[in-house]
Amino acid sequence: MQRIFQVVTVGVLIALASVSINAKDPLAFPEVKTEDLIGAKAVFPADFPGDPTLVLVAFERKQQEDIDRWVTALSLKDDVSIPWIEMPTVARRYRLMKPLLDGWMRDGIPAIADQQRVFTVYTRRKSFRSALGVTKSDTVLAVVARPNGQICAIVEGLPTPDAIERIRGAKGLVTPGGADTGTCS
Repeated sequence: MQRIFQVVTVGVLIALASVSINAKDPLAFPEVKTEDLIGAKAVFPADFPGDPTLVLVAFERKQQEDIDRWVTALSLKDDVSIPWIEMPTVARRYRLMKPLLDGWMRDGIPAIADQQRVFTVYTRRKSFRSALGVTKSDTVLAVVARPNGQICAIVEGLPTPDAIERIRGAKGLVTPGGADTGTCS
C-alpha cells in the first residue's frame, strides 16, 4: 500500500510540474505549457498563432456560453484575419483527469479546426489570474497578447459594444475592414 502511495505521489508531482507559470511581469501573459484537444503541444505565449493573438480565457465550465458570445460578437469563425484561441483553465489538482476532461471537451466540439484552437491549462488558477492582474474567476477574459507576453488589451466579462471596440482596437489586430492597426508597443 505504501508503494502505491509513493507511485501515485510521484505521478502527481510529475504531472504538476508540466504546467508552469512564469509571472515575472504582472502585466505579461504568463508562460504555460499545454496542448490542444488533438494533442499538439504548445508553450504560450511564445507559440501564439499570431502577433498578437486573441486569447479567450474561461475559469468555469458554465463560462463556455460566454466564450461563444465573444466568438459570435467578433465573427471569429468567419474572420480568418484574427488569430485566436480558447483557453479553459482547470485547477491543477485535476491534471490526472486530463484525458477524461479533454475527451469530454473534444466530444462537445465536432470540428477538428475548433479542437485545434482549444488549449486547456491545468494550473493554479489564482496564480494565473494574478499574473494577468485579475482577481475574479466568475467571468471570462478576452486578452490580446503578443508572443513575448506583452498584453495589448484585456477585458473581463461579456462582449459589450465597448468591450468589442477595446479588443478590436488593440494594436495589431485586424479591424473589421481588414486594415492592420499596427503592433502594440
